[in-house]
Amino acid sequence: WDNAAVTTDQRGQPRPNPAGSRCDAGAYESPSGTGGTGGSAGPDLVIRSLSVSRQTLSLYCVTASVANQGSAPAGGTSLRLALSSGPSGGTVVATLPVTSLAAGASTTLTRCLNLPIDSRRWLVATVDPLNTVAESNETNNIRAVRFR
Repeated sequence: WDNAAVTTDQRGQPRPNPAGSRCDAGAYESPSGTGGTGGSAGPDLVIRSLSVSRQTLSLYCVTASVANQGSAPAGGTSLRLALSSGPSGGTVVATLPVTSLAAGASTTLTRCLNLPIDSRRWLVATVDPLNTVAESNETNNIRAVRFR
């Protein structure tokens, strides 16, 4: 040991640790070389919260918090809002732009909409509805809320 920064692991793979950090020769390394359990890396967009508040007889304001809970940045995409008679599907009533989000970042979007007065009382929100962002989990992009 000459106290020089270690740049590769025992398999010759680049070390993810910053240059100059000390090496723990007994440390566990995952198959991805980043430590931990070896889970998928990448962005993971989710809708953390979704609410609908009535303003007038037919005017409703929708607020959604979109987060990137992944380990990599997510490029810009969109949030689709649909009116439905159940917690999935529905008729699209608005599409809002979602800016790029760094890993761990979130943004809050609000849109007021005139909705028809009928039996459809679910608002279904889908982030990245066209799958333009390659995510580590593509199955958690929808959230629905029932409203009056």
